[in-house]
Amino acid sequence: ILSGFLSLEETNAPGNAGLKDQTFALKWVQANIAKFGGDPDNVTIVGESAGGAAVHYQVLSPLAAGLFHRAISESGSALNPWAYTPSTQDYAIRLGKRLRYNTDGNQGLLDFLRNATVEAIDKAVPIILTHPEKVRYLSNPFVPSLEYPSADEEPFLPYPPRYMERHGLFNRVPYITGSNSDEGKAFVGSDASMEKSTYWETIANDLERVVPLDLGLTKGSDESVEVASMVKEFYFGDQELSFDTRQHWIDLQTDLLITLGVQTTVYNHSSYSNSTYNYQFIYKGATHGAEYSYVFYTGSMEDESTDAVKMATLFADMWSGFVKTGDPGAAGKETTEWSPVSESSFPYLQINTTLTPLYNLENDRMSFWFDIYDNYYNTSSQGWD
Repeated sequence: ILSGFLSLEETNAPGNAGLKDQTFALKWVQANIAKFGGDPDNVTIVGESAGGAAVHYQVLSPLAAGLFHRAISESGSALNPWAYTPSTQDYAIRLGKRLRYNTDGNQGLLDFLRNATVEAIDKAVPIILTHPEKVRYLSNPFVPSLEYPSADEEPFLPYPPRYMERHGLFNRVPYITGSNSDEGKAFVGSDASMEKSTYWETIANDLERVVPLDLGLTKGSDESVEVASMVKEFYFGDQELSFDTRQHWIDLQTDLLITLGVQTTVYNHSSYSNSTYNYQFIYKGATHGAEYSYVFYTGSMEDESTDAVKMATLFADMWSGFVKTGDPGAAGKETTEWSPVSESSFPYLQINTTLTPLYNLENDRMSFWFDIYDNYYNTSSQGWD
């Protein structure tokens, strides 16, 4: 992770090496896939979670233009708060100090970190994070970032993802993106931990943990405190945070960590592309990654019941139809009409044992967050004024 996303000014590490490796792999596919019976003019890239965000980054990057023709991001977006940081340089400096690097200069720091052991880095990274960063789910600070100018190579990411999305600076390819109804279950801990009063007391005593890092608000500032209060009021009303209201907490984490970034991507694409398809997977209160065993059989499917097999068949029909034609409703008798989003209409497909076309996914919750970002987003802290 460190070598893949380390960026330091005035060095040969401008950033995003891991994403550039993926682009290089796509170039290899273009040059060689025909020799293996593949079609270089019909390439689809697919990813889930961080992989979904990585796919979105390829959709954004000018370096990947023409290297693929369709894309699928499951529960991951470059606009998720864990998927982007304006710069990793500050974290690299913190890491160097923790590992007792005492010489000035970024090039020296880069050489030092490249020679540090994996074990030393793994132990040090969690320690360099501040409390506000940790409670806002920043477990790894070395992620895609805005790149420093380099004379040797073009930038993979010339502008922040949010700026590129808003201005239509992305590759116009057919795109499926969506999320699961209860993503947050994967991030809140077990029921046993949530049954303890201390779990909820810790949250109540530090409500600013619900303020997304990518808003760019300083912890303790009037704006940060205000946003925290608004979030608490919206999700819990006059109810206390407790085990009995845990579903509200799960909904909040679902939105914060996954759904909001995905839906912001969908709404941005609606102004520039007529081939973006949105979905929500709800089977059995689907948590983060729940769809994966139905898309690609992993040997870990919850059960082999008729419903489970039906789910796998539905995904196979829709995803394969999309890979072949760019239309996820084009193949298989199990599929249904699935319309792309547009400037005036925001359809999505609710995926369960039956397929239901609906509109405006989690509309009230998303509208709340869109208003928050419109009114409180600190552009200067995110690498772009």
